[in-house]
Amino acid sequence: KPTRVMSREFAILLQNLVFSVFTFTVLLGTLYPLIAEAIDGTRVSVGEPFFNRMALPLCIAILFLMGVGSALPWGRISSQALVRTFVPPVSLGVVAAGVLYALGYDSGYFLFAIGISIFALWLNGSEFVKPVHARMKSTEESLFEAIPAAFIRAPRLYGATLSHVGVAVTAIAIAFSSAYKVERDVTMQIG
Repeated sequence: KPTRVMSREFAILLQNLVFSVFTFTVLLGTLYPLIAEAIDGTRVSVGEPFFNRMALPLCIAILFLMGVGSALPWGRISSQALVRTFVPPVSLGVVAAGVLYALGYDSGYFLFAIGISIFALWLNGSEFVKPVHARMKSTEESLFEAIPAAFIRAPRLYGATLSHVGVAVTAIAIAFSSAYKVERDVTMQIG
């Protein structure tokens, strides 16, 4: 049976492929200087520019697929459900990037990373809400009864979703801290 492109299983497959390329890229950037020095004694430095150029786009792709993979159903999805699922998070990501741009943040990678992180955060955060909402609707439980019951019923789902939310929040923190840091060497006088 062929895998549908707009399905959770294809998104997970693609995410694993990108993750493998990312892992190989980091491994190559880390070991290449050691291998080059061991072979012919040449000292090679692979620094931040290499990792920014090679790993950053892969990280953004992983974030995007992390959001898409959690939102797509197993099997197939109708075009109406696809629009209903993806328009709100895409809109929120674009608005967040637009607000930051209006506030003076002008780095393209930074704005794109924030937009994709907000997109992934919304989609993964909605995975917390859906089972609770469905349980409240079907069993007429209160919110405080439905939350623990939904967690007990699917602890792996909530664990995976929590880790994805953590990755998206971490990506936002890394984007802010790496894009707009200020480093200076100063000499301080006594007193």
